[in-house]
Amino acid sequence: MTRHALSKPVKARGSPRKTPKKRKVASKTVRAVVSYDSDVENPFQMWDQFGTLVICDTRNYSVNGAIGPEDLEEFCNARFDVDRMLEEVWTEREHDVGEYVKKYGALVSYVDGGFIIAGHDQIVKEYSYDNSTSRAKAQALIDAEAREYRAWAEGETYRYAVYDDHTDDESQPDEVIIDRGYGSHDYGDYVDGVGGYIGDEDYVESEAREALTHYVRETYGREPNLVSQSRRSRCGSPSKGTASKSVRSKPKSKGKTKGRR
Repeated sequence: MTRHALSKPVKARGSPRKTPKKRKVASKTVRAVVSYDSDVENPFQMWDQFGTLVICDTRNYSVNGAIGPEDLEEFCNARFDVDRMLEEVWTEREHDVGEYVKKYGALVSYVDGGFIIAGHDQIVKEYSYDNSTSRAKAQALIDAEAREYRAWAEGETYRYAVYDDHTDDESQPDEVIIDRGYGSHDYGDYVDGVGGYIGDEDYVESEAREALTHYVRETYGREPNLVSQSRRSRCGSPSKGTASKSVRSKPKSKGKTKGRR
């Protein structure tokens, strides 16, 4: 923090004591703080998705809202044999399993340790038919869901909060602070906030600006004097979202059941 130079104190008559000039701490009226949100759940657990999350790397992760390779039969056509798949390609590598099920009519988009899958039934339910056009749309959709899942797994989860310290000095600008971490600061009274954003930090900042602007207009009847600043917490970056480190055993072989077409 930069120290402001103090003016030279003036001795009062009859007193040898020096009295430094008291510094006025500049404060802002309102702040919108964008920071990491460590409480965001896996998007496949949080809400309904078009695709289904398949976790292959069972040695490392067990993710809520996901299925294992032993349940892939319902996404493939009638020729698919789950027991044969487990015997032929079981390596716990997502690419091996994903490329195998593609041969049986499934759509796949890869993530670390697994993939997002969509089968015939899902495509028909969403688009009313299964042809090249609907499959292109379905592939684009699971690709988007895969990007969202990867962002969550890498800890790209955010929240914003609006604070008010009730300062009447309108000459001080309002702030949008980008706080990378979990550091706690005295920003004033909490008045509003939203969490659970995944990816696209610029969008979260725009939402924070909008919330701050609305609050200042409604509360003080003026337009905010917005400035932005970044402030990196000493606490560092958040943990990855996938750190649910319970180990799943290798899938058990199921009775040979034909999948649906």
